[in-house]
Amino acid sequence: MKYVMVTHLENHWDKIPNNITSYKIKWIKFELNKENIKDYTPTIFIKLNVNKEPVKAWEGYVYNIKIKNDKVFFNVKLEREIQHIPDEYINYKEGWYIIKEEEINIFNKLIYYPPFFYILSTTEDYKEFELYTYKLLKLLGINNIFRYEKQRGQPDGFFIIKK
Repeated sequence: MKYVMVTHLENHWDKIPNNITSYKIKWIKFELNKENIKDYTPTIFIKLNVNKEPVKAWEGYVYNIKIKNDKVFFNVKLEREIQHIPDEYINYKEGWYIIKEEEINIFNKLIYYPPFFYILSTTEDYKEFELYTYKLLKLLGINNIFRYEKQRGQPDGFFIIKK
């Protein structure tokens, strides 16, 4: 689960006093319940200009979420600025959205995942990792590549590039 929060309000998101702000209930685009309101949920914060066009975005999270009267109060923690606003959020209007990740079972995921890459990314055997990395570099077209078999604390090998 992830939140996307969009606003045109001044001093949002990078200049909020004490990192505390609020949203009107009418801006919330999902059902307010315990399943949907969770502290420290990854959040994309999007700032709109006066013409309601996105101008800046950040990644971070919200916490200390409290509902009072017709508002939801929360703290904002920005972790980094996003250089390019993700295309899937570019047309979002002002509001607080929830994005639920589609649950994909392991079979559907692995059907598109070649065993070579699965072994390379999951192995805990350093010899197997080095062997598969060597094979990957060969597959990428580095033909003049040489492995060292016994190199504890030394380079794993070298390759030659002409010109």
